[in-house]
Amino acid sequence: MNSQFSDEPPDQGLCVGNGFVVEAVNLALAVYDKSGNLLSGSTALNQFFDLHPSVVRSTPPVFGESLSDPRCLYDAQTNRFFITILELDVDPPTGNLTGNTNLLLAVSNAGDPTGAWNLFELSTTADGSADCPCFGDQPLIGTDANGLYVSTNSFSLVTGGFRGVQIYAASKLFLAAGVPPPFVLHASLSPATNADGSRAFSLQPSVRAHRQEFEDFGSEYFLSSFNTRLLLENNVIVWAFRNTALLQSPPGPNTKFVLLRKVVGSEVYAVPPDATQKMGTLFLGPMADPGRLRVAVHERASHAQVTFAEGQLWSSVTTGLQSPDEASLKAGVAWFAVHVEVDDGELDAMIHRQGYVAVENGNVFFPAVGVGGEGKAAIGFSISGPDVFPSTGYVQIRSNGKTGPIHFAGIGAGSEDGFFGYPNQSPVPPPCDPSGKLCSARWGDYGAATVDADGSIWLANEYIGPRPRSFFANWGTFITRLSRDE
Repeated sequence: MNSQFSDEPPDQGLCVGNGFVVEAVNLALAVYDKSGNLLSGSTALNQFFDLHPSVVRSTPPVFGESLSDPRCLYDAQTNRFFITILELDVDPPTGNLTGNTNLLLAVSNAGDPTGAWNLFELSTTADGSADCPCFGDQPLIGTDANGLYVSTNSFSLVTGGFRGVQIYAASKLFLAAGVPPPFVLHASLSPATNADGSRAFSLQPSVRAHRQEFEDFGSEYFLSSFNTRLLLENNVIVWAFRNTALLQSPPGPNTKFVLLRKVVGSEVYAVPPDATQKMGTLFLGPMADPGRLRVAVHERASHAQVTFAEGQLWSSVTTGLQSPDEASLKAGVAWFAVHVEVDDGELDAMIHRQGYVAVENGNVFFPAVGVGGEGKAAIGFSISGPDVFPSTGYVQIRSNGKTGPIHFAGIGAGSEDGFFGYPNQSPVPPPCDPSGKLCSARWGDYGAATVDADGSIWLANEYIGPRPRSFFANWGTFITRLSRDE
């Protein structure tokens, strides 16, 4: 449509349901059938959300609103698709940020995502502990039987500092009907480190597995890392948001919500090193960003989603690890299944299963866990190494908690060579110099996983495919489907 920017790293917004596959990546959205046939799109997300084009290449150019970090989920209970994204207003002549920011939400009008959508907007400009205007980075999305939940990390547009986690909760049933909810609950968590050494950051709301919507009715669970500033961690934090049925009615004197929290000991996970690729390096987070560890919110070292299934929260995170007989640290995956329940107003949680995933002489990173029926699960991720172009793969977790072998899915055809690898050069250089120059670029931000009603697990991860390179980037998305019987 010639009205978008070329963006990297990509953000995966995969969701599947009612016979449709919806994929949002950075600034574009497309809808497919389950055989991979394109039904709608690609559609620019600015136009999808009824905004101005992100850029009109006139002389001089005109800039539209800045969007980032799309998420998508399909809710079988309401037969609706939900898409969230963060939005920052800009000055049209210059593209400079104005300070006004919003959280945008689109809800399909029916179970067909190629049809009409209802659009909602929530201001996030003042949502932070200080130094606002602020914006809600990396909106994370989840649901239970009653509510839709979004968690963001608030950052100041004045100082750039982290200003606390923001949690928003609203009636899922009202939103599915296309009408504003009775109210939107907003909770803000302090950016400070707690007395026990923990720090709230990237609280990932859980999505209920199919037919699990009414389990633990009235509770929505979240999962987060213990403290993303630590080089090594051996705890996760479980959060329980109680009394979610009250989201359906206007608040009154007896409306009371409770947020419970419990620290749970886990296997060790660590800040991952940047990953080698054939002909270069993959930066696994913002340059010199110490906050790359965030539990499975489908994202950078976290941004991985969390799934609630049969009383357990399933998630994963990119970690640094060292395999036997290998001297150097590399990127791998740590995964967790945490048993949770609320009894007599007390939150109980403990690790039920956990483990690591690593590949010999290579790296696996940006995982996403899909949980099917009968305790079966699969983890999708990207793979790279000194002899491996960036590819995608997966492992299956059997009902006994044992992981199977690593399978390659999308085979890389070249090195990542996007404009993020050349931050100080303009124009962007061409692909890797055949004379021997190595390609380096940022990877991510996150993968995605979801489960269809038939129990099949769908995984979306970034790789470098065989399609022609644009001037700015050459990444692609590979979608894997694992049937229930696999």
